[in-house]
Amino acid sequence: MNPLPDLEEQLKNLSKVKLPGGIVGKTTLLLICGILIVGPLAAYTGNPWIIGGTIAGILLLLIIVPQRLITLAEKFPQAALLEGAELLFYKQLEMASKDKPAIDVTSETIPEVPTQPLSSDQQALVDAPDTTIQSALNNPSSN
Repeated sequence: MNPLPDLEEQLKNLSKVKLPGGIVGKTTLLLICGILIVGPLAAYTGNPWIIGGTIAGILLLLIIVPQRLITLAEKFPQAALLEGAELLFYKQLEMASKDKPAIDVTSETIPEVPTQPLSSDQQALVDAPDTTIQSALNNPSSN
């Protein structure tokens, strides 16, 4: 009797499991494949120390890795679930929608408002020098 399980059959079943594409999915797949490869190899040796060490290592990985993945997913949910172009597209959408109004490219030019000519009294006021500034320039100690 062969002590090793049919690895090909197990990998076929594993390929049916749909995991997200980000780091969570890749790490989970790596963890499952690692357990499927290392576990039977340790059992094949028949050495109780190797088997015990492998079981301890697998249990340690099954405790630490999910905890770290949950922490990552809480801090950076987009990076945990998306990858590559999906993550880039999400970031572009996020940047475009952050309280920034869309730039109106098709806006019309501002029409020029017709001006009325000034009366002679108004023109004289515009042309006259500002007496407040003149007096401050002539007498700087009065301030």
